[in-house]
Amino acid sequence: MVKPSALLLGIIAGFFIFLACQNAEAQWSFAGNGIKEAYANIISCDIKNDNVTYIATDNFLYASEDEGRNWKQIFSSRGMENKINFIGASAGNVFCAAADGFYFSADAGISWQKSYQKPVYCIALDTKNNGILYIGTDEGIFVSKDNAFTWQFCSVGLGIVKIKYIIIGQSGKIYACSENRIFKAEDQGANWKEIYSLLRNDAPETQPGEYPAEEAEESFVVINSLAVNSSNPVELYAATSKGVFFLGNEEKTWAYMTKAGLDRNQAQHILFIGDKIYIASYRGVFLYDRKDARWQQLWEGMSFLDARFLAAGNKNSIIWAATAKGIYKQPVVNKIFYNTGLELPQEIVDKFKNEPTIAEAQRAAIRYAEVHPDKIKNWRSQAAKKAWLPEVSVGVDRDVSDYWHWETGSTGAGNRLDDDLRKGKDIISWDATMKWDFGNLVFNDDQTNIDVRSRLMVELRDDIMNDITRLYYERRRLQVELLTSEPKSEKERFDKLLRLEELTANIDSLTGGYFSTRLERNKAEA
Repeated sequence: MVKPSALLLGIIAGFFIFLACQNAEAQWSFAGNGIKEAYANIISCDIKNDNVTYIATDNFLYASEDEGRNWKQIFSSRGMENKINFIGASAGNVFCAAADGFYFSADAGISWQKSYQKPVYCIALDTKNNGILYIGTDEGIFVSKDNAFTWQFCSVGLGIVKIKYIIIGQSGKIYACSENRIFKAEDQGANWKEIYSLLRNDAPETQPGEYPAEEAEESFVVINSLAVNSSNPVELYAATSKGVFFLGNEEKTWAYMTKAGLDRNQAQHILFIGDKIYIASYRGVFLYDRKDARWQQLWEGMSFLDARFLAAGNKNSIIWAATAKGIYKQPVVNKIFYNTGLELPQEIVDKFKNEPTIAEAQRAAIRYAEVHPDKIKNWRSQAAKKAWLPEVSVGVDRDVSDYWHWETGSTGAGNRLDDDLRKGKDIISWDATMKWDFGNLVFNDDQTNIDVRSRLMVELRDDIMNDITRLYYERRRLQVELLTSEPKSEKERFDKLLRLEELTANIDSLTGGYFSTRLERNKAEA
């Protein structure tokens, strides 16, 4: 006879297995074995061979022929300041844009040639016309029709402008951008026209809860990358320092996409896989949920922030992320976001009753980072009271010149010093002043400094809260998974236990060791 408790646990396990199976495959996994640096800036898949992937750090280019299981170095730029800016590949032809020029290899990186002698910032390969590629430079755009051996200037209508990113849509239209302008060409780059400039201040109203863009601030918006909707080629998207910018209806309408879920983070790179929109940001990788009109963070298995570049092969089976902590990948699946309103069963909740709650962990993180709102309140209160305190100054003066006086008489009879010219002591004088500025009761200059520090502190506190919340619930999710789903092997079990220790250590780093201390104390008291 099956015990009720065992039956209940089985039902709970089945419930979580059902939910987990929907997204189980879509977890980030580290894929940077063989890369000497701990970071990666750019990643690119060979557009003719999905099994071959390339990544670049500041000065080194690596290749993998087994979907990231092993990497080998195939190129290095000379000089610490000669940074690799962009990479691309097609059928074994590898292209590298660097600070000192353009390099290419026709034999998968065995040998290299240099065909352009000035800084190159981006590359775009024409997938429909073999051998044609475009590069962005300080002087505009150049095109090669012989796999990068020779280059032709193709910036008519563009002018001399630094091109930061180029993309070719399925319709054959080519889009390019500088830091604040977007251009389009429809004749293989022969003629260009500007279709948008972020230098003007005609942006629509921002989303609720966001700061409205001021005219002076508009010029500080920076375009980082472009993407064309492969399902609807008339839609152009731009990843900017203020979110994702959308241009549709043949460039007749434009707007910023919602920032819900992004926490006002800048978008560093944008990628379309089918009709799905992914962005890389300082907070990680996000996928746009069209149903709820918000961005959802792809956090499963994520041990990185600062995602810098995304890539996917033609088969769209794997999404790659170049991050500050190396290369990560995950399978592309039909991601399901749940909003069921269900709560964890009490049987599961009771397993963690001796652990700190999320609220306790958040308070500990705020306390450790010294970003509690009361700190700002105290500053404002002290600044207001400052007007009642006087500015005190004390001065002392000593006259070192001779001081002579006439001694006219004394009380002693027959004193030989009577009626005599005598030298006296030095003169020492002092003064004290007190000054009040009651205008500070109305407005204090310190309030302006406090306002600036307050905004910075709020942003820092939000970052800390996001980090601690993400780590806490990723740890809890892993705990539930260990309770409800038996690992398939000892290796998988040990990997999950190590991941659990890593998440605990990350939480400790944000709370000053509070989390582990509370865990040990609660276990001792239980």
